[in-house]
Amino acid sequence: VLTFPGANRQHISVPGILVNEVLKKFDPLPLFQIPLRLPQQSPMVEIFTGERMLKIRRHKMRKHKRRKRYDRDYFKYQKYHRQKKAKAENLFRNRMHKMLEDYKAFDPEKYIKDIIACAKQDVTKDVSPSGRRKYPHWSTLITLEELYGLPQTDYIVKEAGLADDEDRDKIRQMKKEYDEKYRGFLTRASC
Repeated sequence: VLTFPGANRQHISVPGILVNEVLKKFDPLPLFQIPLRLPQQSPMVEIFTGERMLKIRRHKMRKHKRRKRYDRDYFKYQKYHRQKKAKAENLFRNRMHKMLEDYKAFDPEKYIKDIIACAKQDVTKDVSPSGRRKYPHWSTLITLEELYGLPQTDYIVKEAGLADDEDRDKIRQMKKEYDEKYRGFLTRASC
């Protein structure tokens, strides 16, 4: 290793392996001197680390605090569980009471008649060939008078809005005139 560039260059040597000789000149207390070696010369030391030590300690502390809290609030927890069980018992009793009422109101003759009526029902007329259920049109279930809330004495003539033969010809002629006047650009072949 050379010094900075100049007229006289001198070699600078690296200190030896033992640095203690150099440090003795600067260290006032050589008796308490710890032997120093270069890092390359120091032997490899295996470090045993506990990666999970903090996690284990945290787990132990939480467990300890949980036990302390449970011991401290024992009667509070017992009261909570008593209330929870009582609430569940009341819900169960209400459900059983409702089931008993249903059983008491059960009529076997009506049940059998309903089953027979369901068995006699022809489901093929309610289902289209594709298997989709066919629902009836609203006009088969309710009349126009009922739809508009009219009294039974009133009657709506269903054919009142339909045109007769004379009117039909007149309407067709008017449509033709309208198309020629306003939609003529669609029918013209000039384009």
